[in-house]
Amino acid sequence: MAEHVWLTYGDKLPAVAVSQALLKRTGINITVDGDFGRNTVQSVRQFQTERGLGTDGAIGSVTWPRLVNTDPLPILDCIDIFDPD
Repeated sequence: MAEHVWLTYGDKLPAVAVSQALLKRTGINITVDGDFGRNTVQSVRQFQTERGLGTDGAIGSVTWPRLVNTDPLPILDCIDIFDPD
């Protein structure tokens, strides 16, 4: 099954930060900064490899459900990662 891509290299979105936080909770060493750069691609590929998924380094219709089902992520506050204040 081909993955429909939702988040990929170059994206700078709050959803990227959520994805990074979920990756971090799986034990992957990643900085949560909202920037889908090379380190995030590498971390997503590691996650995909460990779970027997296609390793495209993007997050979409196949990877996202596996990522969100790993462990609940409590929402403590809502922030805008692009607001410098």
